[in-house]
Amino acid sequence: MNRGRAALPRSRQRPDTLFTMRVLIATVLLAAIPLVASAHAIGASVEKINGDYLIDVGYDPPQIQAGDRLILDFDLKSSKDKTRVPYDYVWVRVEQNDHTLIATGVARAPLGPTTLLFQLLPNVTSDLIVSTRFERGDEMLVENEVTFKVGGVTNSFLSSPYVLFTFGLLIGAAVMFGMRAKRPS
Repeated sequence: MNRGRAALPRSRQRPDTLFTMRVLIATVLLAAIPLVASAHAIGASVEKINGDYLIDVGYDPPQIQAGDRLILDFDLKSSKDKTRVPYDYVWVRVEQNDHTLIATGVARAPLGPTTLLFQLLPNVTSDLIVSTRFERGDEMLVENEVTFKVGGVTNSFLSSPYVLFTFGLLIGAAVMFGMRAKRPS
């Protein structure tokens, strides 16, 4: 029902709110592309060639800090044509200062890289050495070792990209509603 006001013809309606919403949605979608476009979920990777194999160790976060949740992705490829090499499992050992933090076998994932998740303690501030051994049945295919630098503890709540993304959405919504409220009636 239109209580006493005549509806404006479409040509005289203000497109500010609709335009702002479209711009906000486009910006959000463009900002999300880097989160899903990498070969590994998020983060960085180290590739090393060892004989006939290319060992790919992906890690997240890209700058490892003490106290972080660490995600390691493992993949084995042919060094010649970069095709995936079948393996059954990868043995992983993470060391710091000649102390083993974790040693485990991880079964190969049917799709994508094989992933190991673990939490670094706040006092882990020296280099981490990640040793891997890819195996198929009883046959050892290749071994590798990668060293990662670890920084001190960062307690910044605002350092998370997801928190910054959420704040950006909230600010965009506030601007949109502010523009809507200022519109003459």
